[in-house]
Amino acid sequence: MVNSSNKTKTTWNIINGNINEIYISFIRISGTKTHDSQVIANTFNTYFLTLAQHIYAQNFKNLNSEAIVNNPLNYLLIHDAFQQMIPPIRLKFVSSKDIEDVVNSLKMKNSYGYDGISTKFLKQSISYISSHNRMISTGIFPTRLKFAGIKPLHKNGEITNTSNYRYISLLTSFSKICEKFG
Repeated sequence: MVNSSNKTKTTWNIINGNINEIYISFIRISGTKTHDSQVIANTFNTYFLTLAQHIYAQNFKNLNSEAIVNNPLNYLLIHDAFQQMIPPIRLKFVSSKDIEDVVNSLKMKNSYGYDGISTKFLKQSISYISSHNRMISTGIFPTRLKFAGIKPLHKNGEITNTSNYRYISLLTSFSKICEKFG
């Protein structure tokens, strides 16, 4: 990695090479060791879901203002976050050809998100998908495609401590396509 000309790409190649090897056989919860995979999954789920709240609480522990704690928007107003106008979102037309070009630019992989559709399968069926795509005609991105699979990735420290993990989101191939147009 030290000699790499594109350190970001090299880093992600290393991470992606290790993603499939994630298997957590046990963790410690309040000092007690558990091997129960459902308990482990629920513990990580709870940790990742409440992580933002913990960070928020740490950042505002010195502020006793109930207005800020009860409404985070007040924090943005106090700190003049809205000094400038927020630029309007401009959506552009995306044709079937545009989608086909993006899909063809994706790497041919067998990995997939929760939907089970790999980029390899997508590339093989893109001409049919792009010609029958309701997202193009309606401009609506299906809610179900907004979900992602979450995998814990060990950062450092004791592997049995959930706070030593960060999560990565495994997106569907369709989400990756839409990101290219964002």
